[in-house]
Amino acid sequence: MNNYFQGILLFTPPLKSLAEFLKILPPPGQGPSQQQMKEGFLKVTGIGEGVKGNKASFVMAFYVDPGYLDTARMLVESGLCLLQSNNLPSNTGILTPAAGLGDMILQRLIDTGTSFAIS
Repeated sequence: MNNYFQGILLFTPPLKSLAEFLKILPPPGQGPSQQQMKEGFLKVTGIGEGVKGNKASFVMAFYVDPGYLDTARMLVESGLCLLQSNNLPSNTGILTPAAGLGDMILQRLIDTGTSFAIS
């Protein structure tokens, strides 16, 4: 089943009840095995081009399942950055982790198992 459709089912109470009744969604606690999570990975490639034609790209890789194992690691590292940072931007609204935590979050992720390369 499409993840988008599953999300709609999960966050719309009447549809969630119907989906549970029809057994469309997996029951709670039914996720991937430890082995499947260890074998999972995510590789993100970004490509950019400036107004003057300059080009840059990066590759960031996560070597375990990002949806289960690495999400927890990234949240912990973000929280530790918040605790340790004295240079958080002020007078701003909601920020992305990169905008708010900058190089500190990137370095913490690299130190704990993420690879990052710019070309």
